[in-house]
Amino acid sequence: MERTAATLTLVRHGETEGVSSIRLWGATDVALSEEGREQVRRAGLALEGERFTHAFTSPLGRARESAALVLRSRGPVPVVVDEFREINFGRWEGLTFEEVAERDPEGYAQWQRSELEFRFPDGDQRKEFRERVQGAGRRLLASAGENILLVVHTGVIRALLADLLGLDLAQERALVIGLGSIHRLRWQPEGWRPLTG
Repeated sequence: MERTAATLTLVRHGETEGVSSIRLWGATDVALSEEGREQVRRAGLALEGERFTHAFTSPLGRARESAALVLRSRGPVPVVVDEFREINFGRWEGLTFEEVAERDPEGYAQWQRSELEFRFPDGDQRKEFRERVQGAGRRLLASAGENILLVVHTGVIRALLADLLGLDLAQERALVIGLGSIHRLRWQPEGWRPLTG
């Protein structure tokens, strides 16, 4: 991918009314809680000196509202990218990990030992989700400008960081993506690298 210097900033949406920190809210469109709004306001303050050339978000309300709060009417209007919607957990939507293990022990065990081929019951396959997100990410980064903001979901951030940094599945799973967290990368001749400081 031919590029000049560019920066990519990924922000996870804030906590939701449905408690996304403990529940599998993927495709369900749950709203931000007041705590979540405060989390992304803090992210916006941390990025106050940044001038983004482009901003993108998921079609889900929690990500769109988070993007608006991060940008606070400064910079570009966020463009909704359908491919950045979170993974669909199917029949497990809204459940905690403990509830899934209790209600569907066989499916839960399969999920824990499987790789990317696993498909959530009546939901998305992990491999197809990654391909959807990573394909959209590559297209945007090839043409979207010099300082790009994405306000999206945990799974989307994991998939993009794995692709751009060349992480294996174990490294991807080990990533910590907190509510309202900020993850920054810079393009260098050898590829994308984490931006520190």
